[in-house]
Amino acid sequence: MCPKQKEMKKLILLLLFIPLVSIGQKDNYYEIINNPLSNGIDLKFKIPEGFKVIKPKSKESLVVLNNFSPENQILITFLTKSIPTNDELYNYTNEEYRNLIKLNKYPFFGERKYSYFSIDSYPGMISDSLFLENQFYLIQSYVIINKKVILIQFGAKKKNTAASFLSEFKIFLKSIVVLNKSKSTI
Repeated sequence: MCPKQKEMKKLILLLLFIPLVSIGQKDNYYEIINNPLSNGIDLKFKIPEGFKVIKPKSKESLVVLNNFSPENQILITFLTKSIPTNDELYNYTNEEYRNLIKLNKYPFFGERKYSYFSIDSYPGMISDSLFLENQFYLIQSYVIINKKVILIQFGAKKKNTAASFLSEFKIFLKSIVVLNKSKSTI
């Protein structure tokens, strides 16, 4: 092989390798693994553009994302709760949860309206409207994984900011991947 052929081969290999490296570095993912607050559920999600992971102020929060915008601050918070073993819902299958949610008969939101929304093929729901709590306009989403309920909510201090972020929140929710599915089937 002549020196030009060797050089050309190196160049071709380099050109083939560059797109793989850039794709791997483009997405900004965060993993929650073996966190005592996650109740045995390991997750991975894409951090929305402009957001940073911060230490939660609440001892119950698993992770908090903040966009640090002084005028349009948005927070995304994860919390988990176990379904009590004495609750009749504890023995439901994924299909039974789906049907219950689609019929609007699931008790978590009380009087609030919500819609069926799955996350990584697990049944869940998302509230249909904003509500005010602690000076934040919130939208909540719940997903049921392995007898656990994961609450993912976002909030903004301004109602119009929260309303305009809803479609991005749904995209964010779709980026969530359950890493330990074999342990997390109902």
